[in-house]
Amino acid sequence: MRILALLSASAVLAATIGGLFEGLLTHLGASVGLWLCVSPAFMLLGGLLIAAGLLAQRQRSADGGRFWAGLAVTGWGLVGLVQWLRLGVIWAMQSVQDLGLVAPLLSGWIVLGAGSLLALSVPAFIRIRRTRGAPAIAGAGILALGATLWGPFRALTKDIPPAPLLGLMAGVGLTVVTFVLVSRRRIRLRFIAPVLVGALGLGAWGVLQYAQHAEVRQPIRGRRTLARWIGLRLGALADADGDGRSALFGGGDCDDTNPAIHPWAYDVPGNGVDEDCDGADLVVQPIVQRALEQHHPLPAALNRRWNLLFVSVDTVRADRLTLYGHDRPTSPQLDALANAGLVFERAYTPANSTRLAMPAMFAGRAVGDLEADMWGRNLVLRPDNRLLFDRLRSAGWRTEAALPVQLRDGMWFGPSTGFDAYAGLADATIKDVSVPALVNDVGARLDRLSQTDDPWALWVHFVEPHAPYRAHPEHDFGTAPIDRYDAEIASVDQGLGQLVARLKALNLADSTLIVFTADHGEEFDEHGRRHHGKQVFDESARVPWVIHVPGAASVRVPAPVSLIDLPATLTNLMGVAPAPAYGGVSHVSLLNGDAPQWDRGIYLESAFDGFSTREHQRGWVRWPHKAIVDLRSGLEALYNLEADPLETHNLRLDEPEIWQRLADELAAKTHGFRANQLRQVLARAVVDAPPPRINGKRQPIAPGLTYLGHTIDTVPFKGRAPYRLRFWLKADGPKRPRMRLILRVFDAHGTRIRQQNSEPFLDMYPSDAWADGQVLEVTRFLRYSARYARPLTVELRLMADGETILAPITVGRIR
Repeated sequence: MRILALLSASAVLAATIGGLFEGLLTHLGASVGLWLCVSPAFMLLGGLLIAAGLLAQRQRSADGGRFWAGLAVTGWGLVGLVQWLRLGVIWAMQSVQDLGLVAPLLSGWIVLGAGSLLALSVPAFIRIRRTRGAPAIAGAGILALGATLWGPFRALTKDIPPAPLLGLMAGVGLTVVTFVLVSRRRIRLRFIAPVLVGALGLGAWGVLQYAQHAEVRQPIRGRRTLARWIGLRLGALADADGDGRSALFGGGDCDDTNPAIHPWAYDVPGNGVDEDCDGADLVVQPIVQRALEQHHPLPAALNRRWNLLFVSVDTVRADRLTLYGHDRPTSPQLDALANAGLVFERAYTPANSTRLAMPAMFAGRAVGDLEADMWGRNLVLRPDNRLLFDRLRSAGWRTEAALPVQLRDGMWFGPSTGFDAYAGLADATIKDVSVPALVNDVGARLDRLSQTDDPWALWVHFVEPHAPYRAHPEHDFGTAPIDRYDAEIASVDQGLGQLVARLKALNLADSTLIVFTADHGEEFDEHGRRHHGKQVFDESARVPWVIHVPGAASVRVPAPVSLIDLPATLTNLMGVAPAPAYGGVSHVSLLNGDAPQWDRGIYLESAFDGFSTREHQRGWVRWPHKAIVDLRSGLEALYNLEADPLETHNLRLDEPEIWQRLADELAAKTHGFRANQLRQVLARAVVDAPPPRINGKRQPIAPGLTYLGHTIDTVPFKGRAPYRLRFWLKADGPKRPRMRLILRVFDAHGTRIRQQNSEPFLDMYPSDAWADGQVLEVTRFLRYSARYARPLTVELRLMADGETILAPITVGRIR
């Protein structure tokens, strides 16, 4: 009874201390379970140290000094190696301009350090084993190793709550100490074993609570640290159908027996099945006539056919500009432009990757509304988008673009149709610098355009702030990555000043609108990531947007806006007719003194790999709140941007009504985009029959599926001609397997240089959902640099259920 009373008292104590962390037994169990998942790392490190000592000793009964010397050398050697690696990382990230060199340089750095430590370990081992202080040296080495690893370990485990575990340890420790004092007995294994079994049981139960309860799971899903990684791995282990999401651990799979059903699946409309687990079957609505953009009257002094200098910059977050409150002089030239026109204090990019953000902002549409295909890493835009510069060119403007060569050749096909001249500069690159080359090129264009009477519109895109961040001695803010990032922004601002000076010298300043904005921001580990393209927190999604309007009053706009508002606003200013509206609005009325619109919803997304939803976050801003949904991790977050601008406190569980309202609005918006994308697929993919002349042999390849043939040709895009592979399939039965295509490209030496493995329509319209009798055209665009030995051989294979249904066939050669 005495022991039972002590155990009960310690359990109460543990639950009480655990309750300090927003919960009782559930949080206690989840904490213990997550820490138990980390425990193999401790055992591995301890086993390594003991093994090193035993290996040095050879036999337990032999010279004990050898054991301690081996332990000491290993402990201190690991300390030295970790510190050497830390210095190498700091040196590489601060000194090397080309990110491609970082990995090989660090590898050589590690080999050099490990070799030096091995060379020093032999004399150190001999000297330590001959001293009586060997155990103390070994103990000091183990303590030093613990101190060295503590920082990285806490950085990884900062999202696993320690308080409940400490409460349990305190309770168990009190029990053990009290038992020893009261009974005056030594603790034997039979007394320790129940405690260990109980801890393991509590941990297993806690992991299940983590799986089932959002109040336990959500607070630690917002960072890419260890608990989130553990949750994803546990979810993968529990994934019964292999589709990447489980019904447990917050995976959200509503049918874990069917790989076609999971939260990131595309819903097949009208089949009565909820493939994407959002609670409803997708319905493809008929195309409706969209209303036109609402344009506003202009003051007489501003009603003219303006020229346009459109300056976009890669990877600039608003809060690193002086204009938006930064304490460094990063944007004095931009500050000067804010003296006339519109300054948007809270502008959001529609997508935080260049290849998606720029077409979306020029089209005035969210990515899901674009008329586009995403094959590989190339976005293929269709003329139906009516991009900003297409509209200006049709209305009589001379349109030109000066871009880094990567944007012209490696991002998209289609935007070039809106330009009379569309140039990519080889000496303006991400890995080097772009400002000098682009300023010189644009200056020459301005000289030429100043001689014409027709209005003109010129787009220039700088890439300086994009990683790798280079040092600029004239803007010395420090050597840390974010310091060099600020210097890059200041360098672009200096280039902007040179362009403004050229406009003034040519007497064009009073007749030219100047737009300054960015495609997306940049992250510096504020929410567990670096760079961009994966998250929609403000550091990645909030960008600068300034429209300098000569002769207008200066208006700062505090309400949230989207860059999809650009075409409506600029065409309104420039007197171009309205186009169908896709959510973008004109802000010209603000120049007339109208109040900004505060109750508008702003849609954000990150989809680095195009239209795929794996690694995909979505956001919805309705001031002052922002809702975020991460399809991969299951994160659901709600932030009050007014009270918490750094987005540090997730209100998802504190304000359920606000969360549900924003989440429903976000879901409705997403549902509409999916329906639109599927409508596009069906409109382009379902054909009456293939062309009369195609290659290949017609053959049945699986039940209900016939291969009809293929072609490979080129499609011109403003002087560029990517290759286009098309092949045709027929659904000729009530059922057919879910199919994947594997596209491989080999150079002239037979070396494979590329492989694509995907479903025919990127999961949007899987083959097992095709209607009987449909003929479908599958398209892939191919573009390869000249460095590969020609001719390139393109090979196609079709797979179903892990088996080949169409043996590899050569569909063409690229010369």
